[in-house]
Amino acid sequence: MKRTRVLGIIGIAALSACAVFAVKTLRDAGEFDEVQSRCACRCRAVTGVPGPEDITVHFPTGIAYIAESDRRALQRGEKTRGAIFSYDTKSPHPLPVRLPDDLSNEFHPHGIGLLADRKSGHRLFAVNHRRAGDAVEIFLIEKNRLHHLATVAHPLLRAVNDVLPVGPDRFYATIDHGNESAIGRTVEEFLRLPLSGVVYCRGGSCRAAARGIAYANGINASPDGLTVYVAASTEKRIHAFTRNPADGSLTPQRVIDADKSVDNIEVDASGTLWVAGQPKLLTSLRHAGDGRILSPSEAFTVAVGGDTISTVYRDSGRQLSSSSVVAPFAGGLSSPGGFLVGAIYTNRFIDCRCPVGFRAMAGPPAKKCGGNRNAR
Repeated sequence: MKRTRVLGIIGIAALSACAVFAVKTLRDAGEFDEVQSRCACRCRAVTGVPGPEDITVHFPTGIAYIAESDRRALQRGEKTRGAIFSYDTKSPHPLPVRLPDDLSNEFHPHGIGLLADRKSGHRLFAVNHRRAGDAVEIFLIEKNRLHHLATVAHPLLRAVNDVLPVGPDRFYATIDHGNESAIGRTVEEFLRLPLSGVVYCRGGSCRAAARGIAYANGINASPDGLTVYVAASTEKRIHAFTRNPADGSLTPQRVIDADKSVDNIEVDASGTLWVAGQPKLLTSLRHAGDGRILSPSEAFTVAVGGDTISTVYRDSGRQLSSSSVVAPFAGGLSSPGGFLVGAIYTNRFIDCRCPVGFRAMAGPPAKKCGGNRNAR
């Protein structure tokens, strides 16, 4: 009788602990938060680009480069090929343009990075999820096409998420999981285990540059290239590292608490961070499996030094579900400045044009507005 009672008490305690853990997980993932659509600018949806997960802008020209991969088609087992699109933010009537490339292998781009160099030419680095294993593709941008220069594959380049080029053949890449099995990765995500990190590659040689991060996601650098920022999605933080340009080593500098899931990071000319993420992380996972389930989106800025966070875009999921990147751009003669917001699974990205006084290097706190959801 005593033994039965003890076992019963242990069972109740175990169930209670599981319930507490489940509630804490839901709370930390933002599942109990109410998400109201907010905006600081006039936004419209641009369709025709499925899965625009990452976007980066060449500030002098205003040309945005968009990584496109139809992940839902891939999940259904369809043979599909991704691409890089360009989008002229300074055009009065911009349209996404698919850039032809001469990469002979399959192409399923994820994170991308732009290296603007007058001597070696502008180069686009793209994470490619191949059946043979992840790799980083390096392209030379030639007018309206991409000329493939190199494929960098290495045993350390697995579960690659994003890429930060720092030279014609040098880059950092985030490794978002330490486990290779699907079950191991799921456990790693839900327990928020710090098993991911950053790899530094030069030529065909790669080595670990940072460890101990929970779901290392987007990566970018300050304008002077001496500080590297890494998004830790399940930590809801951004890790800042001091970079040694001579050997590529990264030294932990500080951690920025975002208090929300973080994905890709863009940095403007002033050093302000532009970050996108999912306010409800578990809902985002459900949206990945079923497009009918809407998942909220959020984009915000982190001011230089003070770490002041200001929301610039927030949507319930009706206009854009599961945002993954926000890329600022300056205005032109015929168009105001603003930012683009991409997402993981939708067939659209959002083009936000901001009023006079709003600067791409200082995102103001968002305010409520309505009537700008033109895509359902």
